[in-house]
Amino acid sequence: MHYKHKGKSVQSETIVADTKKIEELLAMADRMEARMHTLESILDKQDPNWRHEV
Repeated sequence: MHYKHKGKSVQSETIVADTKKIEELLAMADRMEARMHTLESILDKQDPNWRHEV
């Protein structure tokens, strides 16, 4: 019985760790999206046709 309970504990810890990592990655993606938006805004002001040149 001890081993069965210990397995669930490890599985639970893994789920918590995975969830934390996913939340960190989502936060990073949000920051990257904000940076891209900022860069695109700068490029739009400096060269309005930059999107068509790609």
